[in-house]
Amino acid sequence: MTGPPVVSLERVSFAYGHTPALHEVDFELQAGDFVGIIGPNAGGKTTLLKLILGLLKPDSGSIQVFGMTPLEARGRVGYVPQYARFDRSFPIKVRSAIAMGALGRGGPKGAAAVEAVERALSRMELTDVAERQIGALSGGQLQRTLIARALVAGPSLLLLDEPTASLDTRIGRSVYELLEELAEEITVVLVSHDIGVISRHVQTIACLNVDMHYHHSKELTPEMVEAAYGCPVDLVAHGHPHRVLGEHGQQ
Repeated sequence: MTGPPVVSLERVSFAYGHTPALHEVDFELQAGDFVGIIGPNAGGKTTLLKLILGLLKPDSGSIQVFGMTPLEARGRVGYVPQYARFDRSFPIKVRSAIAMGALGRGGPKGAAAVEAVERALSRMELTDVAERQIGALSGGQLQRTLIARALVAGPSLLLLDEPTASLDTRIGRSVYELLEELAEEITVVLVSHDIGVISRHVQTIACLNVDMHYHHSKELTPEMVEAAYGCPVDLVAHGHPHRVLGEHGQQ
């Protein structure tokens, strides 16, 4: 798909103190892309998402989202964080928590917001628990609530950080299949450790370990993964982020 990029990073670097998180990353997304980002822990994946959101500012380089600064574009971006830490005794129901996604700049108002909440509840299979206190949800139900909340405002770009990390093993239909459906409507960026699964669903794959390895392709070569993880890997290892083959040093 051609046209102005949805996201454009040019030579973006960021460090936490003296510890580099990203080094001169070039990364571009077009409308309708469904990109999976893989890489080891502390490789910069979550940092990349926070930079696109404008929650962090790069030390060098430039970022544009829909041709604007990340802060200017924030109303068009949905975000699902990896973990949700909150007071589980807080008295808020699932429906109300999802409705919070409509607040702020660009979100639906009035009757349109109510309809958007109902659609999100249905799409994420949460209608039956809509009036339940959010603290009583299972981990999987909570994660689906966060996805529903991100969808309420009708984002054009959806960023997800390990969205299936705590999902129920049986939720009626695969979240990955849901994300494939969403990718027909909006641009989706999915951070995951599950190489085997995401490679069957995403359109393209990027490997990130401070440096970015991205060729706008779904092909995941051993060389790309070895460059990201810093050791030889077995791409057919199921249920594991990667399997070490032979001796290798620590980074």
